[in-house]
Amino acid sequence: ARNDNSSRFGKYIDVRFSSSGKLAGARIDTYLLEKVRLVRPSEGERNYHVFYQLLEAATYDERMELGLGGLGVLDFKLLNC
Repeated sequence: ARNDNSSRFGKYIDVRFSSSGKLAGARIDTYLLEKVRLVRPSEGERNYHVFYQLLEAATYDERMELGLGGLGVLDFKLLNC
């Protein structure tokens, strides 16, 4: 399911008018605002995904309890671009 009303989405509205100034048509395009960032953050930019925050803040015991063992940020491609 896709939530087009999410703040991650934007809308571009193209309104067309006739030569006499009357409305002739319109088109609405919906697009994902951060498409590039979802695949890879820019160079030097950290990812603030909640999983990143968890890995940075969790103690070793907490990571063990969650099945993450000794894994950290550098072990995940999305968080380590």
